[in-house]
Amino acid sequence: MDRTKNAGINQQPLLSVKEVAHKMNVSSRTVMRWLDAGWLKSIRIGGIIRIPPEDLQRLIEDGVSSAQLS
Repeated sequence: MDRTKNAGINQQPLLSVKEVAHKMNVSSRTVMRWLDAGWLKSIRIGGIIRIPPEDLQRLIEDGVSSAQLS
């Protein structure tokens, strides 16, 4: 059995709030606002917030204006 294949499991690492803030050139607080507003989805692992990269990509592709996001 080949254990290197994880069928159905995303191979991209989850992003921290700080990493998303850096990629989007905004503050961590702004990313938290996006999470609170439901514009980004997150996963909590033992109290640590992680954001799936595909959800960040979806936010970018949806073209939500920066006025709405800040």
